Amino acid sequence: MKRFSVIACLLCLSWLLSACAPTIRGSGVRVPMVVEPGEQVTAEQGSEAYLRIDYSLEEFGLSASDLSGTFWIPQGVDQESANVVTRFDLRNARVPAGWDLELAEIRAHRTTETRYGQETGTVTLRISPVLRLQVPADADLGESTVRAELFSRGGESRPIEIPVRVRAPAVR
Repeated sequence: MKRFSVIACLLCLSWLLSACAPTIRGSGVRVPMVVEPGEQVTAEQGSEAYLRIDYSLEEFGLSASDLSGTFWIPQGVDQESANVVTRFDLRNARVPAGWDLELAEIRAHRTTETRYGQETGTVTLRISPVLRLQVPADADLGESTVRAELFSRGGESRPIEIPVRVRAPAVR
């Protein structure tokens, strides 16, 4: 019986410690790699990367009232986010043969500025699409560029252009 409880305790401890393991940026929709427009991304052959690009609401010709009726979820003291995937669409993806680029998620973020514990009335809104990029195992090494357009239903579109440097997978 003691042996069972020792093994059970060790399993629980290893499970708890595994939750503390660092997560690699870009490995999932909740931990995307943040990419500035035009910034080069490095990807391995046969990999999948999640990339986030941040835009202001104004870049789509939208205002705060265009997000009325959105369900906002608190994200801390002064920030909220909302899923707005139904208000946007990724179109005209141009990627090398065998590659795939799709819209995994798109969220709106609303931040309220506070000073000395009081809201100033300044609200910042940004749109953050997360793209899933799949690079096939037989992708050519070197540089390629993926392109697409992010369309806002009721607003303007924004071109997306991401240079990608493909490298061979690391030896494990």
